[in-house]
Amino acid sequence: MHAEIDLSNRPHDPFPTRKYHPELDDVRSILNDVCDWLQPHARFTVSGFGQAQWPVDVRTDLCVLLEQLPRALLALASDAPFGRLISMNRVSSEK
Repeated sequence: MHAEIDLSNRPHDPFPTRKYHPELDDVRSILNDVCDWLQPHARFTVSGFGQAQWPVDVRTDLCVLLEQLPRALLALASDAPFGRLISMNRVSSEK
């Protein structure tokens, strides 16, 4: 599997700032804003498992990848199943 983010056409306009609500927003809100801002300028490509190029985009798929990346790396480091880490995270956050 191969994933690549091309930022060679970076936006020249500054990142729009906004206030995040401590109870209604979380890291996903920030990632969503960053990926929305990058969408017209960046290119995100993924390939592998017999498919030359997956149908992915910056706004949605890169945002989801970045959100799940810490748990995926933790699963690799601890040799735990990724799905188990997700379900454990949901249970602990619902308590």
